[in-house]
Amino acid sequence: MIFKKTGKTKKKKTKKQLIIRLVVYIIVSVSLCIGLIVYLSYEQSRAERAYEIQNSPDILSPAMLEAQAELSTIIEEREKLPVTEVNEVMDQNEIIWDIGEIGHCFDNLRTLKGSTKYESIGKYRVPEKSKKALRETFDVLEDRGYSIGFIVLDLQTGEGVSYNCDHEFFSASSVKGPYMVSLINYAPESLEEYGYNFKAIAATSDNRSYNNLFMLYGNEYFNRWCEEAGISLRMADDYNYVYYSPRMLASLWLLNYRFFITNEEYGDKAAELFDHPSYSTIHTALGPFYKTLTKSGWINLRYHAIIDSGIVSDGEDPFMIILMSDYSGDLLELNAVTCELERIHADIVGKKSKITNKYIEEQKKEYPLGYWWR
Repeated sequence: MIFKKTGKTKKKKTKKQLIIRLVVYIIVSVSLCIGLIVYLSYEQSRAERAYEIQNSPDILSPAMLEAQAELSTIIEEREKLPVTEVNEVMDQNEIIWDIGEIGHCFDNLRTLKGSTKYESIGKYRVPEKSKKALRETFDVLEDRGYSIGFIVLDLQTGEGVSYNCDHEFFSASSVKGPYMVSLINYAPESLEEYGYNFKAIAATSDNRSYNNLFMLYGNEYFNRWCEEAGISLRMADDYNYVYYSPRMLASLWLLNYRFFITNEEYGDKAAELFDHPSYSTIHTALGPFYKTLTKSGWINLRYHAIIDSGIVSDGEDPFMIILMSDYSGDLLELNAVTCELERIHADIVGKKSKITNKYIEEQKKEYPLGYWWR
C-alpha cells in the first residue's frame, strides 16, 4: 500500500511538473517571438530612417560630408542671384543646348548588343590607352566583387562607348532627375506650385521633398517618360526607386536633354535645377572646365550604389555621361574615371582634352579609391 500510494504521488507530481514546464515553454516561446518581431520592426524602422536622411554621418564618408551644405543656405544663395546673372545663365543655356535633333542618339543606344565589356556606340572605337587608364579603377573594383558600368555619348554625332551597358544597378537618388523632368513635362504646374521641393531635390537630393512629390503625383508621369524613352522600366505604385542599367538611364537623360532644348517655356527652368548639385563626380571633376547638368545617387545601407548622370558642355559638342556602380564607397572616388570619360569624348570629336595628367593625379590624391577598405 505504501509503494502504491507513493507511486501515485510521483505520477501526480510528474504530470504537474510537465504542465508547468509546458506553460513556461509556451510563455518563453511567445516572449521570444514577440521580442524578435519588435527587434525586426525596430531594425527596419531604423534602416528606413537612416536611408531617409542620407546626409547623416552614419552613411556618408568625409568627402561626401564636405560636399554637403545646408539646404536652406543653398536655396537662399540661388534665390539671391542678381537678375543679370540669372539672365546670363538662361542665355548660356540657349547657346549650349540648342543643337537640333537627337533621334540618332536614341537609335544608336538601341543597337547596343548589351556586352558586359566595352562596346562601340556608332562607329567610334575606344582607344587602348583609354581602356588602360580605366582598367586601374575597374580591375580594383571588379576584383573585390563590385560591378561598374558607363556610357559616354556625344549628342551631336551620336558616337560614344559603353561598358557593361545592361547591368542593372539600384538607382538610389539618381532616379530623381528624370522623375522631376517627367513631372515638369506632363504637369508643368507642379514646378510652379512645389518649386521649393524641386530645388531641394536638385540641390541636396532631399528625400522628404521627393517623397512629397511622389505622394502628390505618383509614378504615372515617370512611367510615361520611360515609355517615351522606349525602355521597359516602370516604377512601382508604392516605391519610388528602381533598378536600371546605364542604357536605360542614358535613354531617360536623352529625353531630359530634349526637353531642355525644345520646351520654350520650361526647358531652361528645368535645366537650371541641375546646374549646381552639392554632390556629383561629374560636376566636381568637370565643373571647372564645363557647364554641367547632373543628378547623382548614393547609398550604403540595405542597398549599395554610387551613380552620376547628366549632360556636359562648353558651348559646343555637348555630351552625356552615365556612370554607375554598386561600390559601397564615395562617389567622388570615381573622379579620375569621370576625367577619363571626358578624354574619350574629346577623342570622339577630335579635340584636345581639357583634362591634364596632373589634374587627374590631384583628383586621385584628394579622393583616393578604396577609402572604405583602407
